[in-house]
Amino acid sequence: MQTPDCLLTLVFPRSLEDQIVDFMLTHQAQTSGFICGAVNGHGANAVYASTGEKVRGMAQQMRLTAVLREADAKALLADLKAKLGQANIVYWLSPLIEYGSFV
Repeated sequence: MQTPDCLLTLVFPRSLEDQIVDFMLTHQAQTSGFICGAVNGHGANAVYASTGEKVRGMAQQMRLTAVLREADAKALLADLKAKLGQANIVYWLSPLIEYGSFV
């Protein structure tokens, strides 16, 4: 794998967790790995899965972050959009200044 220069972040409903994780696992050649965990979404664009979420003003979502090459991130996003284009998935790409491990 070439040196990663990009951070891909996906935010999506918890109901899509298995599909997104499976998708990422089938695209391991494009990423050095990823992390995924539960988050609460807030804001005008939040999509609430239940009345309780709406009352509390927070949508229960998942956030996945992967370190990879920008070209690979864009290819991965195109594949994901082809597969789940109608799903409520928010993403962003950020430049990666440094990447390493203490191990």
